[in-house]
Amino acid sequence: MTTPAHAMHDRPSPSPSPSPGPVATAIADPRYDRFRNPRWRRRLSVAQLTATAALIGVGAAALQLGAGPVAFPVALAVAFVPWMLITGTLNASVHGLTEIRDADLDELQRRIRDAVYRRAYRIVSTVVVVLAVVAPFAAGAGLDTGPALVAGALLFALVIGLPVHLLAWTLPDDEG
Repeated sequence: MTTPAHAMHDRPSPSPSPSPGPVATAIADPRYDRFRNPRWRRRLSVAQLTATAALIGVGAAALQLGAGPVAFPVALAVAFVPWMLITGTLNASVHGLTEIRDADLDELQRRIRDAVYRRAYRIVSTVVVVLAVVAPFAAGAGLDTGPALVAGALLFALVIGLPVHLLAWTLPDDEG
């Protein structure tokens, strides 16, 4: 018995395995191998947190000092460059688990990443609830809004960066 022509087209054809995306390829660069151990990951985590605080501090200081339309972005750009380099190296040190698409991760990597996101969500949720309780008291006391803006920037940095920092502190040493 022969297979009808239309039935042959209904069968799924074997598809080649997808190639890793550009982020996965860049993160897999062996030049980052020396940073893929707990000691370096923790150093990079502290350096990135310090650079984030410096970036926010530079922005806040520039606003307080009344930096002009040229000085303010220049000050931020100068503080942003080291932040960007440190952040990229930190992401590479944790194999980009928070940056790489699902299709490029194996089951274990997805499990690790998802567990870190759940932990980060619980921490950030707690911080937001505490701030929601404290903020009305601070507003009622007539406190300056400058610290609130800095706290908002720090909260944003916490929300964005916490998963990679948790990975940096908890990911086991690479084999080999």
